[in-house]
Amino acid sequence: MTTRRKVITKPSFIITYAISFVIMFVVLGFIGTLIYLVADFAFNGNADTFRLFTEKELDCEIADYLNKDKNIHDVTGKQIAGIKESLVNHYSKTGQYIQVLFDGERIADSSQTAIMTYYISDELSYTLEIADKKYLEYFNTPEVNRFKDNAVYGSELEALRHQPVVHFNCDEFYVDLENNKFIPVVSRIVSGLGESGPVIRISPDENDLKGFTLIKITEEIEKTDMQHIEAFGTVAGCEVSVSEDQMTELFDISNGYDKRIGMKKTFFSTKYFYDVYRSRISIGIILFAVCVVMGALISATIRYNINKRNYEIYEYRRQTTNAMAHDLKTPIASIIAYSELLENNVDAGNRELYLAKINETAAQMNNSVNNILQFSRSENAAIPVSKSEVKVAEIVKNIISDNEQKIGEKGLKVDFDEKTAPTLNTDKELFRQALGNLINNAVLYSKDNTSVTIECNDEGIKITNVMAEPVEDINKIKEPFIKGSSSRENGGTGLGLAIAENDLAMLKYTLNIKTESELFVCTVDFK
Repeated sequence: MTTRRKVITKPSFIITYAISFVIMFVVLGFIGTLIYLVADFAFNGNADTFRLFTEKELDCEIADYLNKDKNIHDVTGKQIAGIKESLVNHYSKTGQYIQVLFDGERIADSSQTAIMTYYISDELSYTLEIADKKYLEYFNTPEVNRFKDNAVYGSELEALRHQPVVHFNCDEFYVDLENNKFIPVVSRIVSGLGESGPVIRISPDENDLKGFTLIKITEEIEKTDMQHIEAFGTVAGCEVSVSEDQMTELFDISNGYDKRIGMKKTFFSTKYFYDVYRSRISIGIILFAVCVVMGALISATIRYNINKRNYEIYEYRRQTTNAMAHDLKTPIASIIAYSELLENNVDAGNRELYLAKINETAAQMNNSVNNILQFSRSENAAIPVSKSEVKVAEIVKNIISDNEQKIGEKGLKVDFDEKTAPTLNTDKELFRQALGNLINNAVLYSKDNTSVTIECNDEGIKITNVMAEPVEDINKIKEPFIKGSSSRENGGTGLGLAIAENDLAMLKYTLNIKTESELFVCTVDFK
């Protein structure tokens, strides 16, 4: 069973681009989605690892504070302040609210507070918690909120929703070192980058100052001559109330005295991968769109050019076959007709005429076949070029001599000055074949009783003739089986210029063709 060959149709760039666009969109979309899913998986994996790490770290810190106490009455203000500092720092990093229980009683949580470090020396410093949360209102004003910072601790924490904190330096405050409490009096708000903010001045209630001592940093520095004394801290922690049903007990150990240290925790406040990398993903989407458009354009251009070339080859073969069939069909039909007249002894008095016509038509067929063979040979770039000294004047004169009969029939005048014709180092056979086709073409398609001018010099050869009919498409005139006019019926095959161009190209010469009004001009450039 034979399969019919597929007909090659003329390609459309729009259709080719649309197909390439869909393919690029699907392929790059699949790759982009795969990358996104892998990155999201790694992102969540890193977040889970860090959650475990921070929880374990916090568990150890709290256990260190409480592992030597037999009962809740042994827990000091210093321990509670340290635990509170760990809890609010953890909350700032993770957004996780935690309650710490000692033997069933809550001793600290992640609720909002102010934690301050009173630094005297490397050997002596105090961690203090604000004595009354009512003083936090002074730190919750529009002027102060402008200086809130998100506690960013590194890329491994990008999945967590960091909670804002307020940094401050305290120049004057009341302190109860026994219970590790303080009441701010003069505080300077600073940003995480050290930018100075507003100064907060607080007048504490007299009833709150029992057991407190006023500390002024400048006076302490003057009195002790210790230049590094300072007090700095943060306002941090959960600002909203957390109900019991939002919490679950995740940590419960003994401290060595059969006293339980427990924690009730909420879940981490996490972000989605898209929330963290929104800007990068947006850039990725833009790059994806650009890559799809440009990739489809490049792919479509390559595919279109290949299809176009295949179509041109297909059309060339089809047109060549049709042209060859047309050029051979007419003389064959003529030969058959004359042969039948001879065979049937019709009009016996014209027998010699019929034989002459058969010979003439056969010669025409032979000429067409020779032209086709010449064209096929001229397209073979592998043909070796055998160079020798060639006198252009001699070649031109021989070609003119070969065309004398046609020149005479059309009443043409050929102007050629052999004095300026050069001697070339080239392939004589190829050069003669090319030049012969150009001169034959000029003679064949010249208007009767006009001139054909042939000019030669060291630069090249110029052949000019007056056209019998205007050329329909000068850009296609050098293509095989293309004649200047579809109405021409002069025995030409339309191969002469194609053969000439191929031959001259093998000789490294250039053929240029143009029309000037009614003139047809062929120029061969030797340079």
